Amino acid sequence: MASRRKLKQAIHTEVEEMLFDLSILYSVAPEEREYAIEQLIMKVIDAERDFVARISHTQTARVSLSSSATTTASSGRSTRTSPTRSRVRLTSSAMSC
Repeated sequence: MASRRKLKQAIHTEVEEMLFDLSILYSVAPEEREYAIEQLIMKVIDAERDFVARISHTQTARVSLSSSATTTASSGRSTRTSPTRSRVRLTSSAMSC
């Protein structure tokens, strides 16, 4: 996608299509299935809000690694690193799990 705006529009278009299909399904479904379809509609709307919020507010995430023993290449000794010095940047694809 070229921009966040286009990505948001693409998400909104797909969600509209799903909601349209679910509304038709809701109108022809037996009464005992209506509640399940309502729940699906709510999940789709919540997912759209979540996706748009994530797109709008992207940040570089940092995760502290626990203090663990590391060996230095030159001496072969085991040294401890502080959690604040050992940080890892996650990409957006790793955060979507």
